[in-house]
Amino acid sequence: MRELPRSLVIVGGGYIALELGQMFRRFGAQVTILERGPRLLQGFEPEAGLAITEILRDEGVRVETGTPVRRVQRDGEGVLVSGDREGRRYGLRRSGC
Repeated sequence: MRELPRSLVIVGGGYIALELGQMFRRFGAQVTILERGPRLLQGFEPEAGLAITEILRDEGVRVETGTPVRRVQRDGEGVLVSGDREGRRYGLRRSGC
């Protein structure tokens, strides 16, 4: 990667994904984190996931839980991420650099 992307979507809510999301947000990119489960950091104490969600949102990261991803595909200069949430389809577009 030679340029900072304007925006990115991170699929998954593990600690490495969260570190990368926070880093890119602090660099200035728009960041969305999609987690299929009910909270971030599923393998840790529930309080840890809730606390980090609040911190990330305060820093401007969009965090969506209960959002399984079904497909990621190229969409012109960016990507389209799609899936089902609460029984309804969703699509999230992100542009390239």
